Amino acid sequence: MLTSTSSAYEEQNTNIETTKTLDQDEKKDDSTNQPDSISSPKSQYATDPPKDVPTEKDISSNETTHEQVRKHLMNLIDQEIHFIETICPKLGNHQEHIKKEVKEASNMFEKLKVEACQLKELKDLKKTVTKLKLQIPAKYRRYDVTDQQKDQQYDVDNKSIISTKLQKLMPRLHSKLFHDSSFCKTIQQRYDKLSRELKLCLLCFSVFPENALISRRLMVYWWIGEGFVPQEDDLIVGKTQEDYANDFFKELMDKEFIEPIIPKSYRRNVAICKMHPMIRAAIIMIADKVNFFDFDEYGNPKDFGKFDEIDTPDEIPINYPLGDPREFFDFYDENYKETEEAIEFFDSYGDPTPFFVYPENKDQPHVEDQNRSKEKETHKKHYFYKKKKIITRSYKVCLMGSGLSKGITWEKLHLLFNIKDDILEFKPEWFIRMKNANMVFLGRWQSSAAHHIEVEDFKFQESLENMNHVRFFSLQGVSRISELPNSISKLESLLILDLRACHNLELIPKTIGALKFLTHLDMSECYLLQEMPKEISCLQSLQVLKGFVVVESPGRHVCTLHDLINLENLRKLSMYTHMRIFPQESHLDALQKLDMLRKLTILWSSHESSLNFVKSKVNGQCKRKVKLPLIKLIPKKTWVKGSMRRMNAFNTSTLGSRLEKLDLKCFPSNVTPNWLTPGSLKALKKLYIRAGKFSDLGQYQEVLEWDDSPPPPKDTWNVEVLRLKYLDEIKMDWRELQDLFPNIMSLEKVKCPRLTLFPCNEHGVWNKMTSSTT
Repeated sequence: MLTSTSSAYEEQNTNIETTKTLDQDEKKDDSTNQPDSISSPKSQYATDPPKDVPTEKDISSNETTHEQVRKHLMNLIDQEIHFIETICPKLGNHQEHIKKEVKEASNMFEKLKVEACQLKELKDLKKTVTKLKLQIPAKYRRYDVTDQQKDQQYDVDNKSIISTKLQKLMPRLHSKLFHDSSFCKTIQQRYDKLSRELKLCLLCFSVFPENALISRRLMVYWWIGEGFVPQEDDLIVGKTQEDYANDFFKELMDKEFIEPIIPKSYRRNVAICKMHPMIRAAIIMIADKVNFFDFDEYGNPKDFGKFDEIDTPDEIPINYPLGDPREFFDFYDENYKETEEAIEFFDSYGDPTPFFVYPENKDQPHVEDQNRSKEKETHKKHYFYKKKKIITRSYKVCLMGSGLSKGITWEKLHLLFNIKDDILEFKPEWFIRMKNANMVFLGRWQSSAAHHIEVEDFKFQESLENMNHVRFFSLQGVSRISELPNSISKLESLLILDLRACHNLELIPKTIGALKFLTHLDMSECYLLQEMPKEISCLQSLQVLKGFVVVESPGRHVCTLHDLINLENLRKLSMYTHMRIFPQESHLDALQKLDMLRKLTILWSSHESSLNFVKSKVNGQCKRKVKLPLIKLIPKKTWVKGSMRRMNAFNTSTLGSRLEKLDLKCFPSNVTPNWLTPGSLKALKKLYIRAGKFSDLGQYQEVLEWDDSPPPPKDTWNVEVLRLKYLDEIKMDWRELQDLFPNIMSLEKVKCPRLTLFPCNEHGVWNKMTSSTT
């Protein structure tokens, strides 16, 4: 079990690494609010002194207190050095430097013990040892609280940790009392009225922790992968599987099984939801009853990971804090008969309950039988046990933080879902046996990038050979994967490949073109990808392509936007480019030929636009960048004040007349091109602009005055949903925006200081329906 200090330390480091991603300003995680001084619970390996330690001022005036603090620090240093020395043999050569440093710290500690040292020297050494301990990989620190666990049965000083024994005494929602309650019966009745498909979709929410924020995108992919939505042959013309899944999500929200985390007026655009704890408890009881997942007595998915490492029942409190020994062992009384008596982890004195191995042959005395005489001396109850074989009622297994067990029936497994395993350790033979799995979700499900997942020595090449029934395969947020293997082509039935935020991914294999049924390919936030293989253009079924890289001088084997013309079903595309001037006329020409394209996202890498700025030299030295002068206009042509400057290129080109949603991120220029005007995007309903130098939504339009005739009306947008974030250059008041966007229904603005008099709420949100009712 990780100490809270270790967890907080890792979360902070993770947040530092992930602040470079595009969405860093929107991603709010509790770990970013951690104080500089992180406290930890009282344990054998605590890293900070308790709160009641006196200050140095008090110590100087009180010799007795000074000695107490000194002994406390000496004790903590000794414990942590001992722990590190115990773990070091397991680290191998990779952590050889830890062994060297802990030896130096140990020598210093021995020196301070025999000398009259200052309290500051002990504190400095304590900090050094703590930092050294935190360098140990998380998997070796997971179960470092052992001997002191018994003494912490009622220790709740840290609100994030509840002891095992206290949790045993706490009331549980999914008890018989709750099952018989009117609330639970009401949820059951509401559940019974749902369609079969909607019931299955609802039960998927039971696997997530209480009050978890759950992504709509994840649930949509899950339901498609498991076949809960109509198959391709049963679809209505013009409607996709993703459309059906989105309808299911909305229906569950309308029926109030799940709730959005944004105001109800934005229910149509909800991306994140959660489930009320009471509803979750009732849904868990239903899911447990129909064997949708295997749950423990506390309503959490069962953790089968370390089952093979448990040899005696008294090890269960360490590996399974919420487990019940009867789940893993059969118990017998002294007459070798099965007993239904409750088996406790500890007796009233906090000592482990004694267990003995049940002899296979009753006629042969067992070595442990010699200890049975202790019962008369200690008056303690003794039990005999046999280890059970692992039993899974469901064909779905969750990773709960301790890996997987050898005892799982891999051939029957249909789903593998990672709930909270941050270090993936799998053997290729396990995946080879997963012949019937249709969903393998190894990545993170959390929306926040702070949740980091690592994989060690996972040999993909051998692992994917026989998994030809998988339809949804996710590695989202998994690091240390530099390339996909050629064997990815073996996933013949794959519909959704989720590689989002695999930050070390550098190569997509050419064999990806063999995935003829692939409908969703997500490579967004994989910023080490330099190019796309041309074989992507062979994915005839592809509907959603995210993270496509556009290069300036593509080679003959690199996929270009023009190659995507072959994807006749492509309706959603997101692109990433390092090009200074993008899109060019050839790019716009290719985009116009994508007849089914409805949603487009463009992300520019950070650079200075060559169109707006040049470097000036004064006395041979480069000075600050200055704007290029405006081109002088012909005398007869007059312009309104602040007239718009347009890029002088491809005046008639556009992104496509059918485009409904456009999302621009880090727009590199404050000169608005002609393809981004109200008249060029008549079908556009949603416009999102985030970061960059964008400064013109069409408020500055050319007005020609050749005679005394009245000026023509300005072009206006048909956009209904507008989002503007982190734009310092754009200047407009609320009346101007209403003139340009007469059909606007909702608006969100974040950190746009020159947008004035906007009637937004404290979250920067305005909604027409809400404002009209107030």
